[in-house]
Amino acid sequence: MSTDQSSAQPKGETSVDGRIDLKAALRFVIIVLLQPGILFIAAGRINWPMGWAYVVVFIVLTVASRLVLMRKHPDLITERARSLERKDVNGLLDRAA
Repeated sequence: MSTDQSSAQPKGETSVDGRIDLKAALRFVIIVLLQPGILFIAAGRINWPMGWAYVVVFIVLTVASRLVLMRKHPDLITERARSLERKDVNGLLDRAA
């Protein structure tokens, strides 16, 4: 008898075996691409070598840290994904805007 744990989990969480659902992965990609985008928009140009160096270091370190977390502390990734979906955080962001 096999049970499918992925269907019982809320969206945005990792499963017991460390897989991340599509929504959480998409959110991560958006965040990783948004920050460099803001950097180059603020600079007003895209041909900025130090900006590209920063982007490469930022992406490499961000992805590496998430891979380490997935391997060593998958429950922490689950907790972080869940915190983005809480109402009190969303309400706080709405009031700040």
